[in-house]
Formats: sequence, structure tokens, C-alpha cells
Amino acid sequence: MSSLHREWKLRVQPVPKNNWGDNLAHLLPDEIWDHLRKEVYKESGYLCEICRKDNVAFHCHENWVYNDRRKTQNLESLMCLCPMCHDCIHWYRSEGQVIRGKGKIQGYPNSYLNTLRAHFCRVNHCNYSVFDYYLKRMLRVRAVRTRNDYELIYGVYLPERIEQAYYQRLKK
Repeated sequence: MSSLHREWKLRVQPVPKNNWGDNLAHLLPDEIWDHLRKEVYKESGYLCEICRKDNVAFHCHENWVYNDRRKTQNLESLMCLCPMCHDCIHWYRSEGQVIRGKGKIQGYPNSYLNTLRAHFCRVNHCNYSVFDYYLKRMLRVRAVRTRNDYELIYGVYLPERIEQAYYQRLKK
């Protein structure tokens, strides 16, 4: 990755196929996940941590760091994101939903990918040709990650630890 890409605030994160759907939102009881994500929104000042947008229905994003050599996926942090930044990070999921028609069901027309592309370029101060080149590189990363099984490492976000802390707070 070039030094320019390292400075970008917004990046595509290709998730290994074997870990699709493995996330805290699915592993934690709804009550605990809702509490956790609302804490993340509050800590961010109710602003998207990437583009600083406010007054939107925020998403709580699990920020994973990948070690492609060791085949590990480490949960580094939780972030408050606007829907467009979140959809850019999960570009290939967003693209698949639009292509398969799920985007239309969710209210996103086929032009939504162009909207995401423009958002990505605006946030990172780059042009479309740089984005297109970057996306091709990320497609290769996605192909490598999809061919391998990655170990999930939750660290301080271990679901059992979060549940225990939540119930201990309720007792106080």
C-alpha cells in the first residue's frame, strides 16, 4: 500500500469470507449490543469518526486489523460511523447488495455505488481514477483473504467479557 493510502481516513476492509457475519452484533444479546453501540456513539460526540457527519442513524463498526501473513483478524476498536462511511468500508458487501437487488429493497438505487465512490473520494481528497486503482488492489486483497481461514481475535472485546461487565454494572 502506498504512503498516500496509509494517510486516508476511509479505507475498504475486505473481510475474509469464513468470517462474514462473525461480529459482536450477532454474538451479544440485543440488549447488550444496543447498550455498547450507544456508548460508542456517545463517546464519539454523536459524530461519524471518519467524515464528522452528524444527525444520521449511526452504525457501530468493528474496526479489525488484519495480519495476512499470520491469517489473523484482530478487533482493535469500535467506531461510530455514518452509513456512507460504513458502506464504503464494506464496499464489496455494499456492491453485492446493489447488484443482487437487495440495495433496491433497502432503498438504495443502482447509483448508490457512485454516491459511495464520491463520498470516499471527498473524505480522502482523491480523484475517481485513484479510487478505482485502489479498489482493484483491494479486490486482490479480498481474493487472498477469501482463500484462507482467518482466526478471529476479539481481545478486550471478547463477547463473554463484555457480557460479564454489562451484568456487573446492572447489579450496582
